Parts: sequence; C-alpha cells; structure tokens
Amino acid sequence: MLSHFLHLFYLLGLSVVAAGYGLYCLQKASLGFVTLTEKLVFSIAIGFCALGYTVFFLAATRTLYAVNIHIISGLFTLLAGCGWMTLVKSYVGSLRMENHRKLSKPDQWAGLILLSAVIIGLMFVLTPATGNDALSYHLAAPKEFLSHKGFFFIPGNLFSNYPLFGEMLYLIGLFFNGDITAKGIHFLMALLVMVSMYEFSKTHISVESPRYIPALIFFTIPSVFMIAQKAYTDLALTFFVFLSVWAYANWYRRSETGWLLLSGIFTGLAAGTKYAGLYLPFLGCFGICMAARNRRNSVQHAVRSLLIYIIAFLVTGSPFYIKNWILTGNPL
Repeated sequence: MLSHFLHLFYLLGLSVVAAGYGLYCLQKASLGFVTLTEKLVFSIAIGFCALGYTVFFLAATRTLYAVNIHIISGLFTLLAGCGWMTLVKSYVGSLRMENHRKLSKPDQWAGLILLSAVIIGLMFVLTPATGNDALSYHLAAPKEFLSHKGFFFIPGNLFSNYPLFGEMLYLIGLFFNGDITAKGIHFLMALLVMVSMYEFSKTHISVESPRYIPALIFFTIPSVFMIAQKAYTDLALTFFVFLSVWAYANWYRRSETGWLLLSGIFTGLAAGTKYAGLYLPFLGCFGICMAARNRRNSVQHAVRSLLIYIIAFLVTGSPFYIKNWILTGNPL
C-alpha cells in the first residue's frame, strides 16, 4: 500500500514540476488565457515538451548518467517553483474565475460514473506493466537507452527506431520509480485529454454544453480505457493533437501569434510521438491558408504565418527522425 502511495506521489510531483516549468516558460508570452485551467493544461504540456527533449539531448549525447538526470531534475524543479510563484502573484485579476453553472442531472450522473471509471483505471495503473507493445519497446527501449547511457541501434527491435517522445518521459519514470510511474504518465495523458475537452467545450462550443458526458463517452470507449492503464503512447498523441487544434482555434479567434506557435509546437510533439501524427502538419497548413482567405490577409502575412507554424513543427517534430537518419540511414 505504501509503495502505491509513493507511485502516486511521484506522478503528482512530476505533474506539478512540468506545470510549473511550463508556467515559467509562458510567463513572457503575450497569450490571453481565458481560465486558469486552460493555462495549466498548456503549461503542463510545455513542461513535458521541455523535459522530454532534455532527456532526448542527454540520450543523443550519450550522457544519460544518474548525476546528469538528478541535476536536470533539480533545475526543472527550481524553475517550476519560480513558475508557480509567478502564477500566484499574477493570478488575481489576470484570469477569469471558473464559471460553475448548475449541472443537469444527466451531467451530474455522467460525472459520478466518470469518477468511478477513473478510480478503477487508476487501480489498474498500480499493477505491474502488461501489454505486448509496452513490454517490447515502450518500456524496453528506454531501459536499454538508460543502461547504455544514450541512444544506440538495438538489433532485432525495429520499434526502438519509432518516434519516441513519449518514451523519453517514461525514461524519467523508469529512472526514479519504475514502470508503474511510466504507466501513470500515460494515464495522466488520458486525464489531460478529458480536462482539455471540458475546457474547450466551454470556450469554443457553448457555456451550456454538457461538461462530463463527452469525457465519459471518450474514456469509456473500450480501447481507450484499456490502453490508458498501459505504458503506451496513443493517448499522448491524442493529447498533443487536441492541444494543437485547440491552440489553432485560439489563434483563429484571438489573432495572437503565440497561439499559432504553440499549435506548431504541439503538432511537432504529435509527430515525435507516433507516425500517425505526421498527417497533422498538412491539416495545420491547410487551416492557416483557409484562415488567411477568410480574413482576406495578404500573401505576405499568410506566408509568415505558415513559416511560424512550420518552423515550430520542425523544431519539435524532427529530432527523432534525424536521430533515426544518423543511426540507420533512414529517417523513418
């Protein structure tokens, strides 16, 4: 029982550090967040982005030594503390308080059922890792990289050359607290997707839209519920795709360039998580062109928007493909 609490405590701590670091990074950005929850969701994603690619850098330079991981963890924790302090100082008057309207009876029941499903799923997370993909490469590859202090070609395991951004986060969990924490990170992605759905529906659909019913439908899809408790990366992909679309919607509505930059960043993270994310930049470019057409922007303005999006996508999306090119001679 104590070990289970330790796993949950570490997962919570990792989430707090990621969110705090994201807050630290976003404090200089001129972005108009509507609610505190919206800001925290994007902050934790930015924090995971920075943490994952810091691990990638250590692995690429073959410096995945324990002392380096501890130093990086300490620096992230320190900057996260600064981020949380900034939030506390600037919160009053800068962000709108949550609008808690009275929920309908179906929504109330949906919330209770969803809470029960989340608790059951969390209980499965606290069991030993299972799943063929999880054991063959989602966890196996990071363990090999950790033992060899960096990336190397793993004979007989072609999956280790897939985009591995999610596995970089799992590597941190494996280093500090084992495979259960890695499973918890994927479960956390499922929770973040549902929180994102909740917030997106309020700001972009209707304040009267159902709150918990969409999340309940999503989480109780059998395949989603089953993989949420395993160390897979499908829900990390879902989370980053959702944030990319959300950031694009904010940019389209508010015309703040920072949102377009975030959309490109999360598009890159999606592509760096699974090959299935490679379709997203094409949709993003199409959306930017349509926005320019609807707004009657100049060609120069449209090209500038495309460049911002594409460069952000390449920065966060290309590292694993470059790594593959160097190790295998093939980016894919």
